[in-house]
Amino acid sequence: MSQTVAVVREHKSIAYIITLYFAEQKNKHFIELNEIITPEVAENKGNFPDDILSIIKSVDAYSDKNLTKIFAGGKKTNDFFKSLSQDDIEKRIRPFIEKQLLKVVDKLSKTDLKIYLKKDKFNTLYPEDLIEIQQEPAKTVFNITKGDEGTEYFLSVKHKGKNISLFNKLGIILSNNPCLLISEGKLFRFEDVDGKKLKPFFSKKHITVPKRTEKKWFESFAVNAMKNYTVNPVGFELNEVKTTFTSFASVEKDWKGEYAFLLFFQYGDDVYQFGLKYDTKIEFDEKNFKFIKKVRDKIAENKLADNLKKTGLKEHNEGLFKINYKGKDIE
Repeated sequence: MSQTVAVVREHKSIAYIITLYFAEQKNKHFIELNEIITPEVAENKGNFPDDILSIIKSVDAYSDKNLTKIFAGGKKTNDFFKSLSQDDIEKRIRPFIEKQLLKVVDKLSKTDLKIYLKKDKFNTLYPEDLIEIQQEPAKTVFNITKGDEGTEYFLSVKHKGKNISLFNKLGIILSNNPCLLISEGKLFRFEDVDGKKLKPFFSKKHITVPKRTEKKWFESFAVNAMKNYTVNPVGFELNEVKTTFTSFASVEKDWKGEYAFLLFFQYGDDVYQFGLKYDTKIEFDEKNFKFIKKVRDKIAENKLADNLKKTGLKEHNEGLFKINYKGKDIE
């Protein structure tokens, strides 16, 4: 009996992509791939629902034919792929493909289509080749150990409260930014990391920072990791401090010359405007080699902003709140 499946496969020139196939269940142990489903094949042979047709259309965006049309500059398809350099692929072709892959994975996650990993040139797929898209985003963990001879660090994945090591595991980076990672039959979606940061740790147990460059590394690389990721510290202290804030609003003119309310939060001496992005503040106690991460109370901040909206104000770009008024200008 014929069925439609999604398949992660390695393209001969442009790394991993997702393709839809017609497949046939040969017996309870395996299925066999028959034909790639293009928009033309779907129109002639299938009666597909709208959600599957949408996936087929997104997949077709990075077909050989379409990539040639967009990037080849008049070359024939075979000549185009033969002429591609690694630099072309990494800087031009893959960013375009990965943008489409993010759409495809999102759409697949909302369907019942089975997804498989296709190995090499074989058209036979087994139950162990199944991939499960994880609905809950995964997080990146920086594991940093400070020792007497220097510092070691490695990245791991946290998903549903479980810390997952990458070392010595097969990992496929389907998209770099945002990262889509396939490992051990699961497709993880990240919101916080570029896949290039994870890739080294499939083959490296850790990266070593020599003692002579350790302080500079902590003050730059490690502090940046503390600001943006979960950090598991060993051999030094990292304390998260959530302090209370006071809030106030001001009335100012925006770039259109219209009056708007701006909402501010004050944590000690630090003032933040709602709607603008700020770096997380990290303080370094060099004497005791201790870091303090000052965490804002985003839940309480958002609640106050929601209360403003309930009064009838409408939120605009960069946290501006205006009276939802249509008609003549008012003073």
